[in-house]
Amino acid sequence: MKPPINLLNYFVAEFSIKANAVYKDDQKPFVLGDGFSADYTKYKSEVEGVDHDDIWQLTLNISYKPKSDINYPYSFCITIVGFFELFPKFEEDKKMKILTVSGSSILYGTAREIVRANTSRGPWLEILLPTYSFFEKQDKKIEKKTVTKRKKTQSKSS
Repeated sequence: MKPPINLLNYFVAEFSIKANAVYKDDQKPFVLGDGFSADYTKYKSEVEGVDHDDIWQLTLNISYKPKSDINYPYSFCITIVGFFELFPKFEEDKKMKILTVSGSSILYGTAREIVRANTSRGPWLEILLPTYSFFEKQDKKIEKKTVTKRKKTQSKSS
């Protein structure tokens, strides 16, 4: 069965991480809390070599910027841009739900690994981003103001 969404390409547009020099790792285990955010924007787009117009650019921004009185090992910000193909057999509102829930989840998994890999090389224990649901956010306004051309990358089919 062909999935309703296909990731054509993605890139990391921004990534920064900062180790907290005064973090006290002898305290209770660290859990991301206030200061954590994950949000997306979506735009109609074009990708070279794809012959239909159901291509979307989804930008996912994830950050953790805690207040200074919180004992935290790292603060970070990551922005990932993905290009997705949606298959036309669905109604428009269903396609937007697939894009925002599935597309954001695909990019979030990528960001989770990038943050984990980079914090594992720092002075404190690695951070594994918490499980996150984009299900309730799918009603955000659709933006149609940007058209970006990207080359399609070759993906191996299994």
